[in-house]
Amino acid sequence: MRWLVTTHSAFISHRENFDAQGFPQVWKRTTLKSGSPAKQVEVVFKEIETNPAFKDEEVFSTKFPIDYIVADATSGADVILQKPSFLGPTAKQPLANPSPTTRVIVWCALGLFTLGPCIALLRFMGNKSKG
Repeated sequence: MRWLVTTHSAFISHRENFDAQGFPQVWKRTTLKSGSPAKQVEVVFKEIETNPAFKDEEVFSTKFPIDYIVADATSGADVILQKPSFLGPTAKQPLANPSPTTRVIVWCALGLFTLGPCIALLRFMGNKSKG
């Protein structure tokens, strides 16, 4: 028998009728919650497959709709895990990181687009005050 006590409830887990391989044939779980009657769930195993034909990833991995973009940044390198087919090639491609040259060009272009109109405005205001 196993007890698991949490903040506001407790579970009693009881397994019985073990087979030759040590697997239980019956599993009873009773939930005790303060202020409510005990609830019991009883599971009877008809068959336990010891060598399943599936992998854990097939059962436990998260499934996203096909039109979702799923990216993972937890490894330190952003990786696209799923990309909708209408957006081009699919999964597990690193996200584009611009090279240092590209960054310099982008910053210069942003500077020109920002400073250009300011310089033109200052020249226009200077010419207006002269005349």
